[in-house]
Amino acid sequence: VPERSQSAADNGGSNRFIRAAKSAFYDYGTWPLLLGATAFRASEYDSKLTEFAMERKPLFSDNENAARSTDLLRSFDDALAMGTALAVNESWSDKSKRIVTESAALFVTRFRTTQMNARVSREYPDGSGDDAFGSHHAASPFAAAALTRRNIDSIEMPGWASTGINVSSYAAATASAWGRIEMGLHYPSDQLVSAAVGNFVAIFFHDAFLSDDLMLDFTLLPEGSYLALRIPF
Repeated sequence: VPERSQSAADNGGSNRFIRAAKSAFYDYGTWPLLLGATAFRASEYDSKLTEFAMERKPLFSDNENAARSTDLLRSFDDALAMGTALAVNESWSDKSKRIVTESAALFVTRFRTTQMNARVSREYPDGSGDDAFGSHHAASPFAAAALTRRNIDSIEMPGWASTGINVSSYAAATASAWGRIEMGLHYPSDQLVSAAVGNFVAIFFHDAFLSDDLMLDFTLLPEGSYLALRIPF
């Protein structure tokens, strides 16, 4: 019993969150994108690539198609994250924990992106607004793609299948982010920062709240009026 208690103490509380934060920051979906955003922002290519995308529209041909397609791509990534969460071979109790945790990660990603829009003023490339910094169509799909990647790691399947799912997820996220550049709503640096934020939040939530040693459970209070989530520290 003492050994088990010591193990729980070592793996719980602030130590777990520190490890999760480090894992999320050093993930290849976070710091390289932040470096890329810095490089774009410091150079003329942020504007040049945006001008090219707005003028040529190489992927979506027009703004109406881009708006419709990026919404669908974002929804596709959300569905893929939830679908792979359900596909993990674990009890329904564990599946419910996974679904709640990953849904919370997506919610927090959207909340943080909205805060970025509100707190940092940056004019749209097309001049139609001033909240270009922070893109839901980059942050959300990249968060969902990161969750899909973590879920796939817990599913036994052929290498080609896991690679195909991950490539599809990240391709959809990238196309969603790019489409908003074609529409003149964001610069590449905005999209890279947003994608990095989404990736960080998703990996942090997954690694902090879905660890094997974490006691996470649900309690239905009297008369089914409330659902309580217990996370011990």
